[in-house]
Amino acid sequence: MHKLKILLLNSLFFFQSPFQVELGKTLFFDPRLSGDNTISCASCHIPEKGWSDRLATAVGFNGKILARKTPTVAYLEDDRIFFWDGRATSLEEQALGPITSVDEMNQNLNELVNELEDVPAYRAMFARAFPGEKISAENIALAISNFERSLNRRNSEFDKWSRGEPNTMSSDAKLGHSRMHTWEANCISCHRGADFNDDGMWDVGVFSVEPGAGGKFIFKTPTLRDVALRAPFMHNGSLKTLEDVVRFYARGGDVPRPTRAPPMRAKIELSEHEIYQVVEFLKTLTTDNSDFKRPEIP
Repeated sequence: MHKLKILLLNSLFFFQSPFQVELGKTLFFDPRLSGDNTISCASCHIPEKGWSDRLATAVGFNGKILARKTPTVAYLEDDRIFFWDGRATSLEEQALGPITSVDEMNQNLNELVNELEDVPAYRAMFARAFPGEKISAENIALAISNFERSLNRRNSEFDKWSRGEPNTMSSDAKLGHSRMHTWEANCISCHRGADFNDDGMWDVGVFSVEPGAGGKFIFKTPTLRDVALRAPFMHNGSLKTLEDVVRFYARGGDVPRPTRAPPMRAKIELSEHEIYQVVEFLKTLTTDNSDFKRPEIP
């Protein structure tokens, strides 16, 4: 993969050509992208499940149980690092990573290109999406990444409330929103901005036998959008409910490592009703995607 070419092409097509998005959507749901043609990107990144799979950790090629939970692929268009350990620095790199991983989809990119070239409908779709270009790994990555960039519908109850519709959030949810901004631990130090994500890497004190970035227990901050759809939680799926997550952060995590993030070092006393309020707010970050239509695979 020529990263320079990907960056140059992406700068040209960042406006999300509708032909690229539609091609990427079709590829995302096509099991041809796996080595044995049995699993697609959407096998783990399921629209109704917050673009995750509601499993503690992902299931890969030949049913292999992987070490980390499937992260969402929605609301990533402004991010600069990807995967739990931040090892990818572009959405294009992130798009190809699972496809080529022997543990995940186990597909050879040259073989994939040949498979797609044998399908007349794909030849036509690539010609529309990338005029004058051949089917290539770079264009596969660009199409999938631009589809993922389109997964940013911000139309939750919270969004409507933020736009001035006062009755879209309950009083408890509003208080939960306030608590996230005023606690000593300061939740928005990491979960901030339009997508409640600082695009950062932190050790929050999760008990884990597997290190993340740099051999340390540092993992990427996930977006809180659609979080209520993605149980269980944390990079290893170790917390079953949102209530468990709030309690975890309130007690400052479970492992006091030297690398633990500073906001995690302060414990917070919360009543059960205050925990309920925070969870009620987190539920308002869910956008209704019930009208999403899966593509027809050629």
